[in-house]
Amino acid sequence: MKIKVLHIIPDQNIGIAGQQMLAIYKNMNEDFRVIVPVGSQLKQFFDSNGLPCTTYAEMSDVKKAIKLAEPDIVHTHTSHELRILAHKMSKIKTVHTQHSAVSVNFFSKLLSGRLSHAVIATTKEARESLFKMGTSMKRIRMIYNGVPAIEQCDDKSKIRQQYNIPDDTFVVTCFASVNPEAKLENVLDAAKELPYNVIMLIAGVADGHKLALEARVRDEKLQNVRILGELENINDVINIANAQIIFDASCHQLLFAGMSAGKPTIATSDFDYYIVQDKVNGLIIPSFSAEELDDAITRLKENPQMYNDMSAETLLRYNNRFSVQRMAREIEEVYLGIMKA
Repeated sequence: MKIKVLHIIPDQNIGIAGQQMLAIYKNMNEDFRVIVPVGSQLKQFFDSNGLPCTTYAEMSDVKKAIKLAEPDIVHTHTSHELRILAHKMSKIKTVHTQHSAVSVNFFSKLLSGRLSHAVIATTKEARESLFKMGTSMKRIRMIYNGVPAIEQCDDKSKIRQQYNIPDDTFVVTCFASVNPEAKLENVLDAAKELPYNVIMLIAGVADGHKLALEARVRDEKLQNVRILGELENINDVINIANAQIIFDASCHQLLFAGMSAGKPTIATSDFDYYIVQDKVNGLIIPSFSAEELDDAITRLKENPQMYNDMSAETLLRYNNRFSVQRMAREIEEVYLGIMKA
């Protein structure tokens, strides 16, 4: 018999929780319902994908939705207020997922550790946040958000031609939408030191910053840099990349997408060891200075055997740890566990 689960997602935009919800809906054989705030973009997003979704304006609407749905489990996401509400409806099993770091007041901390039957953290930062809010580390289950594998392109030369990238070049990508502008300047500094056959591809640049970066590329004659605007589809950019630079540990969606295509990662030492391990599926550098970036990219490019080993390990690590199927399986294990308890 299917487990009836009601997910309560407070997001107004199609964020990480919404993408995770759709992924587990498509990869788990349970009875799901979702409730989101009035006006949330998630309503149309879920409706268009066949996921039953209703809306709420006030907390009283959420209570009514829970009573009407009669779920076996209420699964809240990020919101501490919703977590408390679900806990008060004591006959229902509750699961809470923390997608980002938050803070609560002293009195909420006293209650926090007892609020949910199961607690999930999707990032190292979210786990630390839950601990600071009063949840024991022993009660927190780390389940990283899985992402669908990138659709592989057989003819990458056409994509390269689109961006004026020769076939015999080594392409390194970074996504501007999740990176501080100062660090993107370091990427341009590194490009000045790299040979002509290494292309730095900066994608997802907002219009205002795009003009400034293009001006510097033009003034300094950086012929091995490509600046791309906002992207609706990242598949092409990842397909033609050889490696990726990840500045921000929170941008798991882009990182895991690149890993699904076997792209080794360049990151710094504060990055999650479970995701990127030095000389295994990427290179860990002390800082994102131009010198360190130059050195890491050169090592990847000039050591084909090392690169191929890292690429293979990157794909293996994605399949074992960050695929949608793995995420759905682990969340279902949580549901089954608390239903048996």
